[in-house]
Amino acid sequence: MEGVAGKRLAAAFPALAELPAHVRDRAIASAQLRRVIRGEVLFAKGDPCPALPFLLSGAVSVQRATADGKTIQLYTIQPGETCVVSNGALLGALPFDATGIALTDCEIAAIPGTLVEELVASEPSFRRFLFRMYGERIGELMGLVEAIAFQRLDQRLARLLVERGPKLTATHQALAEELGVAREQVSRVLRVFADRGFIEQRREAIEVLRADALDRHGS
Repeated sequence: MEGVAGKRLAAAFPALAELPAHVRDRAIASAQLRRVIRGEVLFAKGDPCPALPFLLSGAVSVQRATADGKTIQLYTIQPGETCVVSNGALLGALPFDATGIALTDCEIAAIPGTLVEELVASEPSFRRFLFRMYGERIGELMGLVEAIAFQRLDQRLARLLVERGPKLTATHQALAEELGVAREQVSRVLRVFADRGFIEQRREAIEVLRADALDRHGS
């Protein structure tokens, strides 16, 4: 991976730019650029992990299926981030324990697992980068557990609409997966919000009309 793509990788991930020049150049040269389309499965539960992905553009949802057949979104990967599920599978020589799906068209640079293991063992800046990502994801997952355990669905959905608004492009199913509930539950709450004039629903889209009211509802 050379030229413009290599420069984008180094610019998006300062931990790589901080590596000694010969190590950085080797990492960039070994990276494979992959383009995926919205909805494509990047990895599935049970698959082996051959490389660590570095997201250059787009967004990826990392999801886990529950025992009763529901799907819950664990976190999303944004540009400048990598995937801790991939990292755990790679360094632990384990299969994936979740599924990654492209939320948009994406560009991903994948560094081979053997080189990642070398960098973790020899480069403090690279280790700090991965540990920081772990810390951030653990914080997000703790917040997710707290929300599922202690907050009502209507409050969680109201807060999500305020944070993502005023216009969201999302299906009821996608919102349900993110919140870890059934689609029918999300549809019922959205119908109530629409009846109260808080939102307006269109096909695969929601417009927030009363962010102030939703904010009060979600607090």
